Amino acid sequence: MDHETFAEMLGNYGDFLGAIAVLGTLLYLAVQIRQNKYAIERDSTRSIITDWQAVFSSLAADQEFARIIRRAVNDWDGLSKNEQLRAHVFFSNLFTHYGNAIRMETEELSEMIADWENNIIGLLLTPGGSAWYATTKDWFFDEPVERLNRRLSNLQDAPPSWSSSMPWWQVDDSDRPSAG
Repeated sequence: MDHETFAEMLGNYGDFLGAIAVLGTLLYLAVQIRQNKYAIERDSTRSIITDWQAVFSSLAADQEFARIIRRAVNDWDGLSKNEQLRAHVFFSNLFTHYGNAIRMETEELSEMIADWENNIIGLLLTPGGSAWYATTKDWFFDEPVERLNRRLSNLQDAPPSWSSSMPWWQVDDSDRPSAG
């Protein structure tokens, strides 16, 4: 075998080994990207759940705030402007977290999003939730509003309203503002 043929043979082996190395690198990168995608989805899911829990935790942390929200659910127009503002922020937080979850929807989040959507529909089916939504729905992103409006237009499979299904959302005498 002459020098030129030997060099050509080594070059062919080098090309072959280079192709195998490129393939190995591509496979490694594909696995890394997939693992990173799953890690990001898990972190996003965890973040959404944490945000959602923080909104409801605010009720447990402040009895007066819980009373305002309970009254807002049942009689939006009966609240003072300051109380409406506080309730609006609470409802908006629920709605915003729901919209964020929709934009980040994954297979893992789908069931949670359906539960959250039912929860929000339950709010919107209350007298106060309905009054709030009628005045604010145009302020939110289109996709969550359209999804909720579709559900609200066909109430056959709708969940019950908060105030009709959960007694703690019903107003009692201690929730009414004192005259004085």
